[in-house]
Parts: sequence; C-alpha cells; structure tokens
Amino acid sequence: MRIVLVLFLMFFMSYISGFSQVTNSDKLYKKGSDAVLDKNYSLAVDIFKKMAMNNEYDAQYNLAYLIRSGKGVTQNYSEALFWAFSATLGLRTWIDPSKNDEKLEQDLRKANDLTSDLIDLLPEKTTETVRKELLSYLLDRYKKKEIDVITQLGDYFLIILEDENYADAYMWYSVATALGVEGAIEERDKVERKLDSDTLVKKQNEAKIKFEDFKKTETIPDEKVKENKAEKEYES
Repeated sequence: MRIVLVLFLMFFMSYISGFSQVTNSDKLYKKGSDAVLDKNYSLAVDIFKKMAMNNEYDAQYNLAYLIRSGKGVTQNYSEALFWAFSATLGLRTWIDPSKNDEKLEQDLRKANDLTSDLIDLLPEKTTETVRKELLSYLLDRYKKKEIDVITQLGDYFLIILEDENYADAYMWYSVATALGVEGAIEERDKVERKLDSDTLVKKQNEAKIKFEDFKKTETIPDEKVKENKAEKEYES
C-alpha cells in the first residue's frame, strides 16, 4: 500500500516495508502523481477517483485533498469529507498495534487532521449526512463480501460517529474475529468491557447472523481484476 500526502502540490511516495514488486495499481498511481506534478489536476482527480472506488486508501486521501483544494474539480467539502473518512478507516486497517510503524501513524494523523478541518467547515447536519452515506457505502462493500470492510465497520461506530456506538462496534468486530481478521479480537475484547450483559447477548446473536450471512456466497473477484481494468482505462 502506498501512502501519499499532498502538500503544496507535491507528492511524497512511500511503500510498506518488504513490498518490492511494482503492481498495475502502483503504475496507475504514479500516473496520477505525475499528473499532479504536471498540474493536470483534472486527470489526477479522475485517476484517483477510480482508485478510491477500488478502496485504495492513499488515493482516497489524495482525492479528498484535491477536492478540498478545488484543484481539477470544484470544491466540495462534503465529498472531500466522505473520502477523508474512508481513508482514515482504511489506514487503521493497515496499522499493526504490535509494531511501531511511525510512517503509517503519521499518515493516519494527517488523514485525521484533514477530516477535522473539513468537519469544521461543514454544518453539523451536512456532516451527519456524509456519515450516513459512508455507512451505506461500507454496508454495500460488506454485501459484496469484502472481508477488510468488516473491521472498518467496527471502527466506523467508534471513530466516525460523533458519539461512540460500542454495541454495534462489538458486533462487527465479533464477525471479523470469527472470520480470522488480524487484530479484530483485540478490538472486540476492548469494546466488550463497555457493554452490559443484556446488550452483549443481543449483539452476539446479531453477529452470528452476520457471520453466517457473510459465508453464504463466494468472495468478490481478485483485486488484480480491478487493478487491470482500472489501468487499461488510463494507458497512454
């Protein structure tokens, strides 16, 4: 995964340690980065939006930044907030609490800063609408059997909402734990301490239904399919 932070129209690229093979997604990402350096912001927005829809979190951050800045597209703070929220959730899935990854932690802080900036610019009612739109988007991904979105749903109820919803966060972390998602068990156990016994039993039953529903059909196609499709659209 690449984490790119846009600052004064410059892109600073970094990669997760140990990742050496250049993928089709990386090539497309570089094309978007080059477009920014060439001040072809419309092309950059177009590319990053395609990648953002494929849940590439660095692209989501850059798209949010460009929309916030009004470069290549008219300013739209609510749309920028949607993608900034998405980037924040995605970055959290990459952080391993057992490791000290300062770069990822720094990127998450910057995504949070962008989110806070946008919330300050928007009326509360609009921010709440964006939150609802994001939840709908995450649930659509869940219906498509995207396993990485399940912990993001748990995070949504803890960090995206204005007030934490520990019960629903517990439910989603429980589903993620049952599916073997790394790090989910720690999050589930932390949230469990916030719940009374009646709520705990209720949410355990709901988690069982969600878990069985998730296992009913096959998972979505390999990410390579989406990467190749996206890249072909922008081949020179």
